[in-house]
Amino acid sequence: MSLFPVTSEQCQFVAATPLATDAFRNGIRIQAGDNGTRACLAGAVNVGTNGLLFDPNGAVLVQDTTAGLPPGTIYSGGLPIAPSGALCVDSGAAVTYNQGMPYTANGSIKGIVIGTLTDAVAAMMAATPGVAKLWLDPSDIATLQQDSAGTTPVVAAGDPIGRIMDKSGAANHLIQATAASRPLWQTTFAAFDGVDDSWQSTANLDMSSTDALTVVVGARKLSDVAVGAIIELSVAASNGNPGSFAVFAPITAGINNYQFRSVGTLTTQTTLAGYAAPITNVVTGLGSISSPLCTLRVNKNSLNSASSQGTGNYGNYPLFVGRRQSVSIPFTGNVYGVLIFPRLLTPSELDVCEQYMAQKSGITI
Repeated sequence: MSLFPVTSEQCQFVAATPLATDAFRNGIRIQAGDNGTRACLAGAVNVGTNGLLFDPNGAVLVQDTTAGLPPGTIYSGGLPIAPSGALCVDSGAAVTYNQGMPYTANGSIKGIVIGTLTDAVAAMMAATPGVAKLWLDPSDIATLQQDSAGTTPVVAAGDPIGRIMDKSGAANHLIQATAASRPLWQTTFAAFDGVDDSWQSTANLDMSSTDALTVVVGARKLSDVAVGAIIELSVAASNGNPGSFAVFAPITAGINNYQFRSVGTLTTQTTLAGYAAPITNVVTGLGSISSPLCTLRVNKNSLNSASSQGTGNYGNYPLFVGRRQSVSIPFTGNVYGVLIFPRLLTPSELDVCEQYMAQKSGITI
């Protein structure tokens, strides 16, 4: 008989008080009759043996580490496998070991990103179906044109960006038809003047099939004097359009803050202060109308609002970068990149995207 009783490729653990009739075998406390390994659900860690953690009574320490894994994740051979068939890998610190493999707090295998962060983002975009996604990269000169028609390429610092191509594969390109309102290319970012610079999607960004999203922006905020809209999905120049979302920098004139706004039939917003201009940050919004969830992250500092967002999905609206509806509350600063996914990213995916954006923005988070 194997030391571990296995059913459907999972070890049978019994969470109960150790009995006098239990015995140790190779450092494991075995239930009388050899039909279960004694374990405890909580308790201080005493020692580790053969890759397993024990409480001071000698029972195996059992911990639910599945939080944050993709829905539908299964375990095969002790390894977490996502519905796509991919091994769940995380870059966080190892907190426990199983079969000699290091696991992070959310149950993923501790690993490293294979290839570059750009490769990892490209793989995530390719694996995201549909057209409700966006990847803007102003540092990629091949995606930039000086005119909105896309006939004149950007070639030198100071050139206007009249068209920026979406790298997600969904063709959600953005343009600025008015020459005087085009942000300027500065090799690694697009510079918005805080007066009239902005882009607008060439067609609606159709997010009507989802009530959850993740938006990650790399930005340098150069002024807190007036309200500025970095990015907004909205049908009109007003607040609270059903199914809209936005990132503001700042949201209050004269206050050093950021805000993420998520709207179903009701509006919810989360604001973080203490980020005085000039400052460069990775600003992330995680929204879910039904959960409800409205999380703002600034350089991984996180705050959530669980206030009701009502019902419904996000909208089929134009997307604006730099100004609301390309007519009001202009953003003063630099944009290093924008990522939008029509779902909540897993912790490991979010870490990859935020590290990618930090690298693009020239900061460490």
